[in-house]
Amino acid sequence: MKTFLKIFFTILIYCFPFINYQSSIINCNAQNLVPNPSFEEYTSCPVSTNQVYLATGWSIDINSSDYYNSCADYNSMVTVPNSGTGYQCPATGNAYCGFAAYREIQDQYREYFGRALSNSLIIGQKYFISFKLSLANYVSNCAVNKVGVKFTNVNYGDTTLLPVPILVMNNTAHFYTNMIISDTSSWTIVKGTYIADSSYQYILIGNFFDNSNTDTSIIFGTWCQSYYLIDDICVSIDSLTCEIPNGPNVCDTTVNVSETKYNNESITIYPNPANEKIQIKYLYPTESTIKIYNIFGQLLFVKNFSEKNIKIDMSSYTNGIYIIQIQQDNKFFNKKITLIK
Repeated sequence: MKTFLKIFFTILIYCFPFINYQSSIINCNAQNLVPNPSFEEYTSCPVSTNQVYLATGWSIDINSSDYYNSCADYNSMVTVPNSGTGYQCPATGNAYCGFAAYREIQDQYREYFGRALSNSLIIGQKYFISFKLSLANYVSNCAVNKVGVKFTNVNYGDTTLLPVPILVMNNTAHFYTNMIISDTSSWTIVKGTYIADSSYQYILIGNFFDNSNTDTSIIFGTWCQSYYLIDDICVSIDSLTCEIPNGPNVCDTTVNVSETKYNNESITIYPNPANEKIQIKYLYPTESTIKIYNIFGQLLFVKNFSEKNIKIDMSSYTNGIYIIQIQQDNKFFNKKITLIK
């Protein structure tokens, strides 16, 4: 009887039944408990990194996660599909979010973000969970596993500039992937199940395991930094609700000129990896603005040029990954450069 009542009340809470009296069939559409799961709704367009809170409802931000949207200006580093972290079309629509999942330096730095669920979880109820990940190739030199979900009753709010009130990276999560996600060109679907052990109200996204409990796969270099993009987050009592196919997105109607220019080899940046200097060569020289950002999105260099061949001295920069952004006639080109001395 208890089992029957639990199932009955679960149906009442999560479904809006419509009874067809002619056929006596009850239709029940289970809902995704994660509102704004694809980040399409926003309060304003992002203008820089560290603005995940601009995606409507995603008010929990621990250590400055990022929001990317095609409405953002090209100079902002957070436009879609060609951002400062790499070229990636959304799985759905015009937007996605991004976070640091692993960093070997800076005391095992992590970023997390989250929001309130539309309904609290029900103790003992089985939930289906899914999301889509893509490794950001401009700012990642390795791939990791353990990215996942933690449910909580703590509303952390925006702790970008404050100490986190309760430890988040404690080697536990309610759901995570054991597979190392290394695909940078498409979206990898991560899905599984979880039986609720508490009436959790909030969801957090990130890697909740420390370096010694996270597996890594080095792509290049000798140290590891992983940054992931995420889209289409789902939590539901119905598995079909969380089977979310990739939908129409901004790339279906727009052409990324900077990628086309690069494929046509009209701009060449070399050497890569670089030692102290880089050279930029134009096939069709015109006035351009060159900017250099570090992996944290900080602008380090900006200058206008009109020459066909340009040399830039990077000897004062530390070893690491840098983004070279070139603007020509309101068109933008981004290129990742690794500096190794």
